[in-house]
Amino acid sequence: MFDLRDIPIDSKDKDLLETNQYADAISEFIRSSNPPLTISIQGEWGCGKTSLMKMIESNVCDKNKDINYEGIWINTWEFFIKNDSVNAYEQIILQILREVTRRNKNDSQSFKEDIVDLKENLSKYLKNIANISMDIAGVSDETKQGAIDIFSDINITSISRLRKSIEKTISKMITQKNDISNNGFVFFIDDLDRIDPEKAIELLEIFKNLFDIDYCVFILAIDYDVIIRGLHKKYGEYNKNNERAFRAYFDKLIQLPFSMPTKNYDSSNLLMESLEKIKYFNNQDIDNNTYRLMSKFIKLTIQNNPRSFKRVVNSLLLSDIIDKMNKKVLLNVDRRILNFIFVSIQIGYPKIYGFMNSNVDLLSKYYLEGNNEFIDKLSTEFSEDMHITKNIDDIINVFDLAKNVVYDNKELEAILELSSTTNICEDASSEILFSGKDYDSSSQTQYKQGNRLLNSIAIRPDTRILDIGCGNGKTTLELFKRANNIKIDAFDYSHSQIEVANLNRGKEDISGKEVNFYQMDALDLVSKSEYDLIFSNAVLHWILDSKTMYTKIFNALKDDGSIAIHQGGKDSYIGLHDIVWEAISNLNYDKYFKNWKCPLFYPSKSEMEKLLQEIGFKNINIKSEESYGSEYSDLIDNFANATLLSYLNKCSNKLEKVKLEDEYRRLANQDENLNLYSHRLYIYADK
Repeated sequence: MFDLRDIPIDSKDKDLLETNQYADAISEFIRSSNPPLTISIQGEWGCGKTSLMKMIESNVCDKNKDINYEGIWINTWEFFIKNDSVNAYEQIILQILREVTRRNKNDSQSFKEDIVDLKENLSKYLKNIANISMDIAGVSDETKQGAIDIFSDINITSISRLRKSIEKTISKMITQKNDISNNGFVFFIDDLDRIDPEKAIELLEIFKNLFDIDYCVFILAIDYDVIIRGLHKKYGEYNKNNERAFRAYFDKLIQLPFSMPTKNYDSSNLLMESLEKIKYFNNQDIDNNTYRLMSKFIKLTIQNNPRSFKRVVNSLLLSDIIDKMNKKVLLNVDRRILNFIFVSIQIGYPKIYGFMNSNVDLLSKYYLEGNNEFIDKLSTEFSEDMHITKNIDDIINVFDLAKNVVYDNKELEAILELSSTTNICEDASSEILFSGKDYDSSSQTQYKQGNRLLNSIAIRPDTRILDIGCGNGKTTLELFKRANNIKIDAFDYSHSQIEVANLNRGKEDISGKEVNFYQMDALDLVSKSEYDLIFSNAVLHWILDSKTMYTKIFNALKDDGSIAIHQGGKDSYIGLHDIVWEAISNLNYDKYFKNWKCPLFYPSKSEMEKLLQEIGFKNINIKSEESYGSEYSDLIDNFANATLLSYLNKCSNKLEKVKLEDEYRRLANQDENLNLYSHRLYIYADK
């Protein structure tokens, strides 16, 4: 059976991309160096950084080799999932020191005194929050934590003391006979590119301030682009004028940068083994030249990214299963190669793939008649997309190389249709990304509804609150002002919304420790029994998997915690939806919307009550409010900047999106009897 999981390799035997030579080189560099040392493994998400680090770990932590290190692995993302940034920093420091001291076999009184000194220095940072226990050198002790502000002047002395205490402890462990490596520790810090860039920078500063000491080697998996984004507030937008400042800062933190050599990967062996495992070519004998050609497509489309490669193979397996059950399109090797090419384009350049589907006639003329109008239109359409423009030569090369396996128009359409089964662009909900600036200037309806929800609840002091889908943060900040000493975690799916929310928080002079805005998908919520109140305004109707979402909310509540949620109800804004469909018909865009409906969860009051009861909520109180929109003077604009986006994302290019929005506005504004029916549910319940 083919392994569908996206997991890193952990040994050279599984290395089909031949990256082990780089792991060997970095391992030898570490053995030849004199710590402290910090190495960055740079590359885009999914390019194989973790796999390379695993191979380095197996090398430098091999007890059978003369020079070896103790290895400690930290997955930073795991700490940020359940904690705000301050707590996450503290937890990471605790975990590193816990793992270090657990290796200790020295039970001398002198060493115990060092541990006591280390714990006393730690307590200067870790205050005020109970139930965090640390086990250092086998001694259990409840450690209270609080705000670490290691960058403020008043803490410089205690930082120095803590660093000296850590250095003294590690040095004694290494230099005395202690049944551990006498070379030191290698700390593998993974997933830094999955956390907020500013938080990643702060974490790197912490490592620099506390662990730039003898016997410590840090290997960090981080993309240089994360560094650039994280320094935005410090240096402004990255450009030629400030490039040296960014580089100098990076050089201060990193002694050895290593960039993942994805362009040098030879994917032919990996491709051959993977396609043979899924029997993609039905056991037909495919020569090495064909695999080399296919590996060229992999390089041109997904830039040899291992994670994207796994998606390509998984998509091919699914398309093959579907084809055998229904279409019977993949009847020969050339058709299977063409399907492989289309899937690779789909995953490497989803926008290009959507363009292909919307311009099948031009694509057919390009292949069968040599007409270049398709390429010309493609280049013009994406002239402002930097990623596509930068790689346009590779993209054109892909289409040129595919000419040898295209024979007729029907075949082309059939394989495009088959490959569409795994196209993420077909799911409009995955493309809904609200513009923070547009939404901030046109969110009066949601703001009024949010205040309606706020005014209906009493907030106690010392409450911990989660705001799901905080948008521009205005309602969240109003919530914060309702009681003393409350702490709010607030997230939104859109990065630009979070940027605006942080700006709005700055205007109110509220700190990030009081209201913590961050980007996250609501379905990634994994908190357990953490919040007294979960609040959400005009968001949860966008999540179709409603039972999973509300179950996650239930789990995140403390016992006796409560929810206060506002979302759309059955048939809300049905008149405006009808206007959009009329606009679609007027523009002859029906082909984009076959068998599609707007992805919204709009339940009736009774349906919502039943859902909450099944999950386990009690004291359920749902207020169903219907109106005809007269109280919302900006409803047409607000709808355009929110709900309409799911329709616009179905269009194939910017011009069509502009035309659809213009036609919607024209029809809505000229309709004197426009139906602005609104149905809102205000949902209250306890755990």
